[in-house]
Amino acid sequence: MQEVAAVVAKIKLGDNRAVDKLVIQEWENSIGDLPYQDAIEAVTMFRRESDGYLQPVHIIRNVKRIREDRSQGQGIAASHVAHPASKPANWAAMCRAWNNEAAWSRELDVYRAQLRAEGYQGVMP
Repeated sequence: MQEVAAVVAKIKLGDNRAVDKLVIQEWENSIGDLPYQDAIEAVTMFRRESDGYLQPVHIIRNVKRIREDRSQGQGIAASHVAHPASKPANWAAMCRAWNNEAAWSRELDVYRAQLRAEGYQGVMP
């Protein structure tokens, strides 16, 4: 469930949606079987191709595209994502802060700073 929570944290970075444990559980039920890196890449693909509200079905469809392109040797990972977002270095602190909005916001800012330091594009200030 930690990896799904990290995927949802990335999604939240893009649209600032409300996230709580029930939301994470729902996403776990929908995309928990997908590889973490593929799910992260699928989020990035969606954001580059759509201005809509990202839902689990979009992740599932994009992971399917990623797998199909890999099987055809096209290397979609290299063509669509310069470098996927890394897992938060402050992951444990994010988990502890989950039910405290102010603490969560601080930890999210730490992760955003990590992503900016890594050169990741499109991170909300």
